[in-house]
Amino acid sequence: MVLGLTGKIGVGKTTVSKIFEKKGFFIVDADSICHSILKENKEKIEKIFGTSNRKNLADIVFRDKKKLKKLESILHPHLIRKIRKIIKEKKEKILVVAPLLLETGLNKLVEKRILVVCKKKIILERLKKIGWKISDVERRIKFQPKDEERRPYVDFIIDNNEERSSLDSRVDEILDRLKFKFIEHTADIGIVAYGRTKEEAFSNTSYGMFSILADLSNVRTIEKKEVFAKGRNNEELLVNYLSELLYCFTKDGLLLREFETKIKKGRVHTVAFGEKLNKSHRLRMEIKTVTYFNIKVEKRKKDWETMVIFDV
Repeated sequence: MVLGLTGKIGVGKTTVSKIFEKKGFFIVDADSICHSILKENKEKIEKIFGTSNRKNLADIVFRDKKKLKKLESILHPHLIRKIRKIIKEKKEKILVVAPLLLETGLNKLVEKRILVVCKKKIILERLKKIGWKISDVERRIKFQPKDEERRPYVDFIIDNNEERSSLDSRVDEILDRLKFKFIEHTADIGIVAYGRTKEEAFSNTSYGMFSILADLSNVRTIEKKEVFAKGRNNEELLVNYLSELLYCFTKDGLLLREFETKIKKGRVHTVAFGEKLNKSHRLRMEIKTVTYFNIKVEKRKKDWETMVIFDV
């Protein structure tokens, strides 16, 4: 999974990226990479702008849009090439953090785009506290794209005007929505789930199934359960695997929300984490069985997709 995070100066991109990092994402910071590109192209930049010092360069380009465009034309091709290389080499979950994600072409390298927004008054207060001059911030904001222009081109928006706890909840909500989606089917219900690997797709399908059973937001990962299943093909393997997990709920009352899955030669082994159903949990609906109707396990160009219909 490769996500992109963008937003104006001072909206809290670093704070949000740290939350993603705690969730297991590898952070690719476009600003840091641009700093190294500046050093690599020091002579060329000094020849054009008279300096390669970052502060002096910022004073020049954030007063003249033509000069800013010129600098970007030097930096951005290198930036795209370097980030593409990182994405290709890394097999884990990646978050690309870039102020100009949509404008540089970096948006083509990510699967989903997230915009962080914040009131200008709060931006100015935050940056003033860490030593920024208000005039410098105002100038940079003026040169950056407006939020209303970007909204139609992103998949998710994070409002960073509130408390830190709301940021954590919003990140969790976004990650949940990226794992799977509900689909309706006559009187039954189904899910379509995704993953960069078949194992991740199976894990996300499991999460989707338990999300049908209950609200997982306050389910703690204090109990561990190992689950094994086998199948003659991917579809049978998925049905048998989900049926075993469903049995954990119907027999032992276990609500599971995290899954470490391994698949090899028609066998699946998952270590699942959650807790036993109690009064603090909110049940949604009962699943009677996992069906074979329209079952799908498909390898796509960049990821895997599953589809399962449940009899409810």
